[in-house]
Amino acid sequence: MSTTSPMPGLASLPLLRSLARSLWGETELRGAALMIGAGFSRNADLPAHDSRGPPLWRDLEAEMRAELGPEIVSAQSAPALAAQYEETFGRPRLEGLIRRLVPDGSWQPGDLHRRLLGLPWTEVLTTNYDTLLERAAEQIVEPIYETVLTPTDLARTRSPRVVKLHGSLPSHTPFIITDSDYRTYADNFGPFVNLARHVLLENDVCMLGFSGDDPNFRNWVDWVQAEIGQYGRTIFLVGVFDADDRMRSFYDGRGVRLLDLGPFVPTETGDIDERNAAAARLFLETIESMRPLPVDAWPSRTPWPPSAIPPIDPTDPHAPWLDFSDATFCLNYLETCASRWRDERASYPGWCEPPPLVRRQVELNLPDHVAAVLSDAASGQDDRHAMLGDVLWRLDLVHGDIAPHDLARIETMLAALDLTRLRRQDRAPVGRLMLRTYREAKNRQGFERWISRLSAIHTSDRNLSALVAYESALWARDHVDFESIEGHLTHIAGADPIWGLRRASLLAELGRHDEFAETIFETLSRLKGLVARDRTSLSLRSRFAWAAFLANALVQGTPGAPLRAEVIEERLDRDDWYRRFEIGLCNPWDRLEALDDAIVKAERDRRRELRDRGPHFDAGMFRAAPTRWTRAPVASIERFAARFADHVGLPASLGGFVNVMESRFASALEATADTSGPDPSALLLCISRGEAALLDRSFDRISVARFERSVIDDLTSRTRRAIEHALAARPADMFWRNRLEALVGLLSRLCIRMSPSDASSCLRLAADLTSDPIWGRAGLGRVVGLLLSRSMEALPPSSRSPHIPALIAFPLPSDLGLPPTPGWPDTGSLIRTDDIRPDDDGTWGVAISRMLALSRDGSSFEASLAILRLLALARGNLLRDSELAALDEAFQSRRRRAEGPDYHGNIAVMALLDVPSNDEAERRSVVRRLVLSSVHDFGQPFDPVRGLLCRMATMPSLDIRTVLGSDDRLQVLDGLVRWRPREEDRSTDLLGLAFEEVRTSREIASALAGTVLPAMTAETMGEERLGAIRQLLTDPRLPDHLTLVPQAIRLGIVDIDAGTTKLRGGLLSRCDRRISAALTTLVGWSRAPNDPAIGPLPATLVDDVVAHVALRVQTALPQALQAVALVASAGTLSPTQIERVSFALHELLEETNYGDWRGTDEESARLTLVRASCVTLSRVLVELGVSSAAADRWIAVQEGDELPEIRNAPMVVIGGA
Repeated sequence: MSTTSPMPGLASLPLLRSLARSLWGETELRGAALMIGAGFSRNADLPAHDSRGPPLWRDLEAEMRAELGPEIVSAQSAPALAAQYEETFGRPRLEGLIRRLVPDGSWQPGDLHRRLLGLPWTEVLTTNYDTLLERAAEQIVEPIYETVLTPTDLARTRSPRVVKLHGSLPSHTPFIITDSDYRTYADNFGPFVNLARHVLLENDVCMLGFSGDDPNFRNWVDWVQAEIGQYGRTIFLVGVFDADDRMRSFYDGRGVRLLDLGPFVPTETGDIDERNAAAARLFLETIESMRPLPVDAWPSRTPWPPSAIPPIDPTDPHAPWLDFSDATFCLNYLETCASRWRDERASYPGWCEPPPLVRRQVELNLPDHVAAVLSDAASGQDDRHAMLGDVLWRLDLVHGDIAPHDLARIETMLAALDLTRLRRQDRAPVGRLMLRTYREAKNRQGFERWISRLSAIHTSDRNLSALVAYESALWARDHVDFESIEGHLTHIAGADPIWGLRRASLLAELGRHDEFAETIFETLSRLKGLVARDRTSLSLRSRFAWAAFLANALVQGTPGAPLRAEVIEERLDRDDWYRRFEIGLCNPWDRLEALDDAIVKAERDRRRELRDRGPHFDAGMFRAAPTRWTRAPVASIERFAARFADHVGLPASLGGFVNVMESRFASALEATADTSGPDPSALLLCISRGEAALLDRSFDRISVARFERSVIDDLTSRTRRAIEHALAARPADMFWRNRLEALVGLLSRLCIRMSPSDASSCLRLAADLTSDPIWGRAGLGRVVGLLLSRSMEALPPSSRSPHIPALIAFPLPSDLGLPPTPGWPDTGSLIRTDDIRPDDDGTWGVAISRMLALSRDGSSFEASLAILRLLALARGNLLRDSELAALDEAFQSRRRRAEGPDYHGNIAVMALLDVPSNDEAERRSVVRRLVLSSVHDFGQPFDPVRGLLCRMATMPSLDIRTVLGSDDRLQVLDGLVRWRPREEDRSTDLLGLAFEEVRTSREIASALAGTVLPAMTAETMGEERLGAIRQLLTDPRLPDHLTLVPQAIRLGIVDIDAGTTKLRGGLLSRCDRRISAALTTLVGWSRAPNDPAIGPLPATLVDDVVAHVALRVQTALPQALQAVALVASAGTLSPTQIERVSFALHELLEETNYGDWRGTDEESARLTLVRASCVTLSRVLVELGVSSAAADRWIAVQEGDELPEIRNAPMVVIGGA
């Protein structure tokens, strides 16, 4: 039951315990009903001490006898007397007597009325005429009683009700009082009789306020005995009777069980009303105390003993506190706690997963419990293994952690113990805890040791056998070993129905959606049958709730599909399906919402931690991030989410459509990551489930560089194995497509850390993947392209050549029977100008011949892809003369046939630039028409033509002076100068127009500085155009136009000092584009032939760029390092400048270390470019014979660097930011 009764003797009465069990719903009965007689009205509050109180039957009888007179009174019973009174004076006089003796309006319900109706009676029947009960019902919050005054009220009210069987003041008559009233009651008040019959058949009945000679009591008891007899439930008559054996026999003979409270009520005053009131009060106190604890009252809220106490001698300042290191203190602690551990475990309500509040209560003091039971003092106790089992059961219940030092002590305690000697109820929780701990630590030796120990004893325990198989499957799942999961599935079948849900979760992990659904509905049906057999079991009910949750998720994931019979029967297609499980705190959403709240809190704490790191309000003060800590064994939210899902059997998702736990896993993982980032294995598991968003957040380039080589190898092996299994599963649905996209995306990122042989293997995998048409239909070509490009990036230059033919021959969509597919990998872009074509490699010729044929005869889409690949080869001088001629002929042939590629498109422009022509005059004519038509049609050169103008600066055969006449050049100049960026709000730039404008600005600046202005003179331009160029240099919206400064000096638009000032201002700017433009100008100026009109590069600019490097100004630092390298290669650095540069290289060795890097996102994006530029600069210094230890160290670092752009760092040319 529950708390201790204030009346132990009364609580021990079997009859009272029986009534209490019925009242509190602990029996198969509907409950307990209440019948109130006149005596209970004596507990009303009266206006004054001399006010008339509620009468008893004897008071009413005395009043009638007084009025009738003794000489004419012949009746013996009160109803007969009332009948004689009615016969003498009439019915109105009789009812008037009742109204006079029952002044209902002057009485108020007493405290006992309210306490009595506060109990959960199924119905309250009363023979009283007063309204004390109705008014008391209005003064309590619950239960909510409705009042029944007449039989017609029954149809419009529902239980619980206060039913006035004998009429009610002020006006609901007739009052049942005379013999004839009782005789005709069944005829006149049939609905009340039927109600009473149902109440007595379905409920135990407690009668209060009746005495043995009460006419109402006698009439109703006689009716019950006559009408219901042995079929009725127990009737308890409660009151002060001071009964002897004769009286008890009298009541027993009428089927009434007498609860005589007389022995428990003092008799000093002799006032029967006081005794009755005291008895009623004690009865209510006792019945209230016997209320069973609600399920959420588990575990006990009684405080646990302290884990440490002050020293015995408080006067000794050096005396230590007593804690578990003190054997006597520890043994006392264990003695106090052991029985409570045992009792609370035995009384656990049985939830599959405890409610959030219950879990938090169990977690309180759990670290102390673990410490105590693992102490040296506990090791000598006979029941130490039982205590350990009870504590580990609590730890398993809340999915808590076992600290490493605790794990060692547990192993020591259990090492010499044959597990068959462990209590049967301890084997599963202890085994689950140990397996889970070793599994999460990836300790295969410890995991397999416990698998062996449990396997030796599981033959007689189906649940233990299922646990071994399930944990083995979870080990495989954590290692993304889908094939091994398959091998364990058939063995996950225990006596507990929860194994059905757990097995289903692994089926979902494997994408076996139909089997998952069948398993869920089989488990649901099984649990439904078990719940029907025992509706009080919260263990079954909570498991049924989780099965219903997953069944509802299946319904939500397949809208429009026919509903199964189980779904309709259990109403699982409704939005409020879960409300039925709120009884007993079994609603799954309570647990999930608590998990969501915990994840949000963890994310909020992490953001606050990052926010709290920064400058303090006070000058010169800095806030460090607070230290995060948790007291073991409370699990982090990431581990708790995984353990919770594994325990219940919740899948990450259902068929790729219903996200059950997938996003929760990812959010929890990121929210609890330390400064080194989330656990790579946990990340792989999340990503393998299709959570591709984690790639950018947790597998960025710096994070991949930080991983140990063993981690990279392990992740690569697991990812490759998962991809192979996914391909074997024939990814025809969204589930596997999402997984493959995420897995291939991850592999493409791991590629940059691979050895040349492994990178080559990934290249072959990419080709194999593309051979399956599913990749085109699923739109997954993008990730295959990334795998190709990053695999090639990982290869050193000397290893690239054998793979070029595969890039050339890479399948086209038409090879797989697919239509033109946007986003198909552009393998031509992976061919570099420093690639080498061997003389005797026939595979090159075969691949090139096929592309030439497609460029000539293929469809427009095929021709475009083929020509792009061939143009890449042409730019790298990798085509033979005959192949170049064939490419030119194929392109010209298609152009003449007006077939794609578009003559005005990028491919046409690239062909004009990269394919030598047999007729250079014709080529110049085509270029001229292309440029002028662009200016004429659009007012300025459009996209491809801007690129053409930029490239013409490096092609003597297409010098602008030979292509365009003077007037044409001025027309082009006017078009380029006319352009200005739009003024729209960049914050609403949803289409990326701002990026396009930056690209346009740079192309226009490059075309002006490198191609158009060098072909101009001040005289031909005129003052107006010179002024327009001057405006470009001062327009803050055009930072890229700083590159025009040398030409502006040559044309006399600005002098050398003003031009130098503008460039210095650009170098000192905080704008990336201005700095980049200034550095580009500086490099170009230093490398250009000495033009007397411009002069040599000013020394102040060299000083500024060296200072930029020496101070490691992050903005455009890679470009600054490259600029210094190029200036140094020209021999224009002084010894002092070289010393400053060497100092910067020394500092950057530590500042750019991957392991210690804590830069911002923008700095992280530049980090590897900074390191690559440091390598390039160091090479230049060493080649110049400069003695620099920092440069030597950078060259040594290059060989073993984790990233290919550093290992293969070339001399790069300054470009954009």
